[in-house]
Amino acid sequence: MSSIIWRFGRDDGGQDAGFHDPGVETFRGDFNRYLARELIQNSLDAVADPHKPVKVCFRLERLSRKTIPDIDSLCASFNRCAEYWHGQKKANAFFQEAARLAGESEITSLRISDYNTKGVRGDDNDREKSWYNLVRSSGSTDKAAGEGGSFGIGKNAPFAASALRTVIYSTHYDERKYAFQGVAKLVTHLAGSGEKCLPVGYLGDNGNSVRDPALIPQEFRRKSQGADILILGFKASDSAWQDDLFHSVLSNFWPAIYFGRLEVEIGAHNVGKENLEDMLGLFSELEGFTAHLYHHAFAHPTLQKTDTLRHLKEASIYLLTSDNEDMPKRVIMVRKTGMTIYSRRFNSLVPFCGVFLCTNDIGNEILRSMEPPKHDQWDSDLPERGASKKYEREYVKFIREAIVSLAPVDNSDHIEIEGLNRFLPDDGAENENPFETPKGEEASQEVAVEPPNFTVLPRKAPSPRPTPNPASVELTDTPAGPDEEFEADDGDDLKPSPKSKPHPRPQPDTSNPLKPNGVSVPIGFRAFCADPAFGRYRILVIPLERDANLILSLVAVGDDQTVPIPVASARLADGSSPVAVNAHGQIGPIFCERGTKKLFDVVLKESVRYSVELLAHEVAQ
Repeated sequence: MSSIIWRFGRDDGGQDAGFHDPGVETFRGDFNRYLARELIQNSLDAVADPHKPVKVCFRLERLSRKTIPDIDSLCASFNRCAEYWHGQKKANAFFQEAARLAGESEITSLRISDYNTKGVRGDDNDREKSWYNLVRSSGSTDKAAGEGGSFGIGKNAPFAASALRTVIYSTHYDERKYAFQGVAKLVTHLAGSGEKCLPVGYLGDNGNSVRDPALIPQEFRRKSQGADILILGFKASDSAWQDDLFHSVLSNFWPAIYFGRLEVEIGAHNVGKENLEDMLGLFSELEGFTAHLYHHAFAHPTLQKTDTLRHLKEASIYLLTSDNEDMPKRVIMVRKTGMTIYSRRFNSLVPFCGVFLCTNDIGNEILRSMEPPKHDQWDSDLPERGASKKYEREYVKFIREAIVSLAPVDNSDHIEIEGLNRFLPDDGAENENPFETPKGEEASQEVAVEPPNFTVLPRKAPSPRPTPNPASVELTDTPAGPDEEFEADDGDDLKPSPKSKPHPRPQPDTSNPLKPNGVSVPIGFRAFCADPAFGRYRILVIPLERDANLILSLVAVGDDQTVPIPVASARLADGSSPVAVNAHGQIGPIFCERGTKKLFDVVLKESVRYSVELLAHEVAQ
């Protein structure tokens, strides 16, 4: 054991490396989430027998200090790091605490072991094999097409979870081959001799990995094929670490578990295909946990659609609607690994959740290339700016069309809806695109209400999907915030409005509450929700083609329907006078001059936030 020592290479005049290592910083914060995602993903990529599940075990251990080779030398390095960076409070405090923990008789560690995997193959200098890319390099990967990782960054996740920034690797592969190595990612510091040292140190045979199983300490030697990763100084918070890891495993890998590709054991508990639904049920009451809904959507969909897309090839969408669930109105994205990449929100008047699945090799490789180092998004600007926009448009269109088919557009002359807010977006922001939430936006909580009661008279043949009213064009400038004055400057940029021929003066026709005379008037508009608690909106209207006596109607917009929004009261924003509101909850009639802005404060009959469109129709004077 005496031949196994810590060694930090000498820095011959290189640049100092500080505390904020970019790779480690990537996974700071909710490290348990990324720890499970990255390590399980690596194990799935190394499956030995694809007909059996990979098993990954997480075990918290109290390692005796005496079992860790050359721990005194590592502790001394922590003290030298603290001294070298004494002027930086954060770095100094971290390494002082690391030295204290390394000096205790027992060190809390997390051991992650996988089974039915190939192990980590290769020697210290074989750049084409897994061992070199996992242990001996930074930012490199040997992952092939179809596998999970692509940046070589995920291996830093264990270091983010270590209070010592130290990880030990041990593997058994190819029947009789073994490898053992410790890695510490510290900072530039001085050796005992006064020479400057590199920040990364290796525990092994003079810096090399240990290959003779007789020299590998018993506590770290693998008994069967596979790999162990030990996180020294694991940042465990009493028993919560198990719940945190299970939360992450269920949220991120329920598809892989459902497909029978993965089993996970955390402490004394495990989850596999047989008890997946039960485990999802146990966590279903936790705030923010939604994996059980997506699992139900996949296993028991209201609608399932598979198609061969032009670029991504075969893909499937599974959608679930329910009046009894607080549905997130999101679709989770899954590819070949069986790991959920991220969820994307789509506005809909019908509550739903869904699963998008692409497992063919061509589509999987395209989508993998769109993922950042954390593998938590499909970014249309990866692998370079704008390179993947056509792929994003393709799968978004496929998903939207499926959502539209959940509920055909209702073009009836009259519709009355109770509990309208159950069907409308309440994501807390006015989106530039009225049909979806921008990438990365977190889901908001919706208010549960009784199922809606529809009264529809009469019903016409459904249209394929709603389209924005061509005579109503939203201004392209950003809506004002709560503390900003809401008005348009002379330089406001209006999107081009369709040219129209002069209209004859209309004759009154009140058969349709949205079309009092059958003639729409092109307008530019902005709508800003000033106070969702009271249903207060501020609306800016600019007639684009001529003076007109207008009736203004607000409608809620979704991917699958448009629904009138009744207004309770309205007045000019300057407070000068109220504006009439008719029996259908429409504003007006009110005279508006061409090119002149009119600013209204309105209160809706229902106090919720909507994604809105404004319609304007002319009445005879």
